Order: sequence, then structure tokens, then C-alpha cells
Amino acid sequence: MSASESVGVAHAVSDPRQQLLPDLLHLWVLNAFAVAQPLLSQLSGNAPYIVEQRLSGIAVIWIAVALLCGLPLLLCLLEISVAFVRPAARGRLHTTLVGVFCALLGMLTARSFVRGYNLEMSGFIDVVQLAVAAAIFVTLYWLYNRTRIGRGMFTIAATGLVIFPLSFAFTPAIQPFWRPAPEDSGAIAIQQPVPLVMVVFDGLALNSLLDSEQEIDAVRYPNFARLAKQADWFRNATTVHPRTDHAIPAILSGKYPVDGTSPVLDLYPHNLFDEFHRSGQYEFFVLEPYTRLCPPELQHQQSLRPLRQQVTDTLSTLGRVYLKIAFLKNVSANMPSIPMAWFSLPPTFVIDPEDTSGLFRYAWDIEREVQASHFLNGLIPGEQPRLMFAHLAVPHYPFRYLPSGRAYTGEQSAAMFPDGTHGEVGELWGPDELACNQSWQRYLLQIGYVDRVLGKILDRLTETGLLDECLLVVTADHGCSFRVGHSQREPEAASLPDILPIPLFIKRPHQQTGSVSDRNVETIDVLPTIADVLKIDWPGELDGESVYATTPARQRKTVVMRHPLVLNGIVPMRSAALERRIQQFGEGPRDARFWSLGLHPELVGRNIQDFEIDTSGKRSIGLEVLSRADGRDTVVPIVPSLFRGELDLAPEETEPVLLAISIDDQIVGVTRTFTDPDYLNRWALLIPEEVLDAHPEPPKIWELRYDGDQPKLLTCRQWGLNYIPASRE
Repeated sequence: MSASESVGVAHAVSDPRQQLLPDLLHLWVLNAFAVAQPLLSQLSGNAPYIVEQRLSGIAVIWIAVALLCGLPLLLCLLEISVAFVRPAARGRLHTTLVGVFCALLGMLTARSFVRGYNLEMSGFIDVVQLAVAAAIFVTLYWLYNRTRIGRGMFTIAATGLVIFPLSFAFTPAIQPFWRPAPEDSGAIAIQQPVPLVMVVFDGLALNSLLDSEQEIDAVRYPNFARLAKQADWFRNATTVHPRTDHAIPAILSGKYPVDGTSPVLDLYPHNLFDEFHRSGQYEFFVLEPYTRLCPPELQHQQSLRPLRQQVTDTLSTLGRVYLKIAFLKNVSANMPSIPMAWFSLPPTFVIDPEDTSGLFRYAWDIEREVQASHFLNGLIPGEQPRLMFAHLAVPHYPFRYLPSGRAYTGEQSAAMFPDGTHGEVGELWGPDELACNQSWQRYLLQIGYVDRVLGKILDRLTETGLLDECLLVVTADHGCSFRVGHSQREPEAASLPDILPIPLFIKRPHQQTGSVSDRNVETIDVLPTIADVLKIDWPGELDGESVYATTPARQRKTVVMRHPLVLNGIVPMRSAALERRIQQFGEGPRDARFWSLGLHPELVGRNIQDFEIDTSGKRSIGLEVLSRADGRDTVVPIVPSLFRGELDLAPEETEPVLLAISIDDQIVGVTRTFTDPDYLNRWALLIPEEVLDAHPEPPKIWELRYDGDQPKLLTCRQWGLNYIPASRE
């Protein structure tokens, strides 16, 4: 018998109470690694939750103690009880508990492995995750129960009981609870205070606004073209980070963000909101749903919750978070949902849209037309100059809006990830180019909605007399990429021109004529420019500089990420990216390429009587109704422009199935089933809203086949159809 085997046998047959103290220590260690540390990391990585929930330092301490001590204390009491009641059973109980912890460690590590290697797009993600988890479980379990070295490693790992809470205490989100407040540098003096209007559109890629001459496409986006005629347009502006939680703080602080830092006031002192508030020279009207950089005094305060409620609510939320991060992807999808508070989203809306003073926190991507309407209400003069700021989550997903201002899905339906996306937050495009291009099409339509919102803002500023006297800044936090097999947000060589360039328009007080500048500008230059125009001696150092500086512009562009990118002053391949978009979607409002996406545009508009019709078709096809209004749809009218559903496919069918949709005997669109393994029987199609207005009859779906060059329509058995005509009211 080997030495390792003798260890296992001895552990099984000797008096279980001899190993009681080391075994109890190992339970604390395993809990620290498998439960406490992952959840402490989740909490310290979500500083906006800590700020929004107004957790006290005492509450955070109790939460950490509960995670580190609560479960192991209960398990230790259980083992001690069993050790004195049924000593022989104590070893089996301990082995079972160790096995459970090893399994949890395996699943947590496997989820990290899947994310780290971008395996979310594989059609067998759960198989990979289960295999990795099983391998880790078997290894840890064997080491612990069958080797002396393994048990010794678990004892040495007890250092984590000290390291984990110390590491938690020194994270940026937790430090403000015990770190002395920085000395007040005094209020700034704003020498030329004028109304400041600032609009940040979320996820708006500059290339989406341009025509083939690299000018604003005045046909599709007339209001951006209108703004460009009276403002300074910085055509070479880029973001310094591809994610909102870092990109917005960079705009508001004038400093490069530190990757991994949360967007809270304690970590971004001397930002635009903080300094203007302390100056006492401005009134505030701020719609900022995502970051927490505003002084809390500006928010309509909620009452403080008792300590016990702070602790129990947070532990309950963390429990649900754990189910999502530990279990298989498709299993965790069916677990209890994480409360909206974890994402700093209010569960209900109690905001008065007529209240136009202070800070307002809407849910970031819900009721965006309500947020835009509220912002319009607040564009008014005040007794003091007003800082009027809106961060609007368009054209960012969820894709829902048409340029007319109508929506083609209900609010809840819009929250579904677009077809063809992968990953936990739907940011990876799968291998099907049609699915990717359909989402790109929806994104461009939503930019048309953004243009409409911008037009209303300009009209409102003109109506209230603010447009001439205000400093107006219109920009975006980052762009968005649509390339099969790649991420929407993580910059790669091909996607740099999609993600980095953003629009930046600055209209100075009393400016009448626009200009175009190709100066190398980054989003960190916005705050120094505001300080320059308003004649402010800004406290502290800024990484950015005024876009109106007379000094030579920087020669490089910087993108702050885990591995920072440093580029030449011009983003490479911008022209190629623009040409790619134009080839796919054309130019002008009536270009057939925009709606056909390359799928038989010659058939659209033809009468079904022009085709051979085969009535023997047996295929069953489902149509989902996404245009039904729900309880949140109180403002925007609905039009059923998006048709989406599933098709029954035989196991041997490997080729996509062509589908044609007719309304009032006229073919209005052609699509096909997706080729992505995760979406094989799915299909979708967008129809122009004017077609639906002219033909309100329910659609009919056909299978489209070709006999040589001749198209043929096969009847399908439709189910799930509950057609709702377009509404303009």
C-alpha cells in the first residue's frame, strides 16, 4: 500500500475526533475560497450598488463577517454535534461537505475559464464548463482525501482567512469607509458663468453618422447636420475607454480612468458635477442613470434603512448573484433573478417629470423616451445659470425605436438579447452574418431616433432662448461594432474604427457658424474645454486639454483597458469601416440595401400571383408578437415592424430555409433561418413602417424555394400569430 493510500485509509478508520480541529479549520478555508471571497469581490466591484443602497461602514463589516463566518460556523457546530453523538458518521459528513465546496470551486473556476477564453459562442458551453468543473472537483477532492500534501495545502491556505478581508478592505470601493476625507481645496470661481447643456448619447459610433464624403449624412440624420452648421465639430474625437462605467467618468473628470475603478464620487473627486456644485454658482438638472459622480445632496434622498435591513437585503442579493456566477450558464439562466438594485436600477419609477431641479436616476435602459421628454422639460432658464446634463441610453441596446419616434417592440420584449448574440450580456456576435447585420440595421434605425431626440433638444433650446447663450456639448461615451465572431465593445484591430471614434460637437455661447476640426481630440478633453470657455482655474491636474488650446495637439491616442492601447493620432481603417457600412446599408432613406440586407431585393414589392404557389407545404412556422404594448408603454406608439419567430426543422436539415413575408398579397420582405448553432430554427425580419401603415392586414409567411432561377412559394402552417396593427396614438 502506498503512503498516499495509507493516509486516506487511516483518515477513514481512525477516531474521527482526532482530526476534528484541522477538519473544522478546512471548512473555514473552503468557505473562504468557494463562497466568501467570490462574493466579497462581487460586492467590492460594485461600488455604485454600495453608494445607491447607502450602505454604512458598519453594515459592510457585518456583511463581510457573515460571509466569512456565518456558513462555516454553522457547519462546524453541525460537525461537532455529530462527532459527539455518532463519531463514526462525522468523517463521512466532513467528506461530503468538502466535496460540496470542491464542486463549488470547480464551477466557479469553470465559469471564469469559459469567460476568459471567450467560449460563450460555442454551441456546447455547458459541456465545456461541466468538464472543467468536474476535472477541478476530482483533483481537489482526491488531493484532500488521499494525499498528505493535499491536506497540508488546505491548511496553508488558511492564510486566505486573513488575506481576503484585508484585500476587501483595501479595494477602492471600501476604502472611503475608513480613509480620512481629503482636504477641501476650496470652491472654484467661474468667471464667465453661462448655461451649460451637455448631452451624452450612449454607444453612438461616429462612422454611423457619416456619408461617403465623411460628412454628416444630412438625409438620414438632418438634426446632427443642423447642429454641425452652428457648432464646432471635432471629427477626430475618440473615446478613451470602450465601457460606460469608465468612459463617462473620463468625460466628467478630464482624466484617464483606471481600469477596474468604479464610477463613484469618492474615486473621481473634482469632477464636473462636484466642482460646479461646490462653486454655488449653478443650478442643477441632471439625468445620469449609470455613474454615481454627482454629490448626494443633489439627489432626492430616500430615508436611511435600518442596519439590519441593509445587511439582510445585501446578503439576499449576493445569494442570487452567487447562483448566477457559480452554476452552468443555461442552468443559472433559470435561477432566481438578481434584484434590479444590484445594477443600481430602481424597481419602480416615482420620478415626477415636471420636477426639473436636482439629480434624477432613471433605470438606465428603460423608458428612454420618458427620460428624453423629462430632459426637454428641464431645458429652461433659471435664477442662476443652470447645468443641464443628460446621459441617454440610446442608440445603445435594447434596440426598440424607429426614426419616426415609434417603437416596434414593447418595453419588456425589447430587453431580450438580439438574435445571434452570445455571452452573459449578449456582447459577442456569433458566426451568422445575417443575424449580426439585422442587429446593425436596428442600431442604425435607433440612431435615427437619436437624431429625432437631438432635433427636439435644439428646438427646445431655441424656444426657451437658451441656444444662443449656452455652452452646448453633444457627444457619446463610446461606439459599437457589428462584426461576426467578434465583440461589440472590446477593441480589436478590425473594430477600432467602430468603437473608438465618437461624435463631439461644441457650440460656444453666441456662436452662429459651425466649423470642422480634425485635431486629435479625446473625451478627456471635454472638461478642460468647458473650463477654458467658462474661464475656470480647475483644481488639480487634468490629463486632457482644451480643444481650443493653441499648443500642438497630442500625437497619440490612448485607450485605457487591461492592456492599454496607444495609437497614432488617426484611428486606422476608418475609411474602410465607413465603406463597409455604406456597401451594406447604402445611403439615403430609400436605398433598398438598407431593408433587404442582400436577400433577394428583386422579389420585394411583387404580387404573390407572380409566383408558382405550392399548397402542399407542411412546414410549421411560429410568429412572436413583440409589438404588444405592456404596462410601461405609456408614451411611445407601437408599430409591428419586427417579425420574429421559429421554424420547425428536420434533424437532417443543415441549410438555412428561405422565407418570404407578404401583406395584402404583396411581398414585403425576404429572410432566412439563422445558421448560428444556438439559433438554428430562429428567423427575423424588419419591415418599413410605411409599408405597414399602407397595408394593415395580417402578414402571411411562405417558404421560398427556387427551381433553377424560378422562385416558388410554399404554404406554411402559421401559429402564434396575434397581429396588432400599427398605432400612431
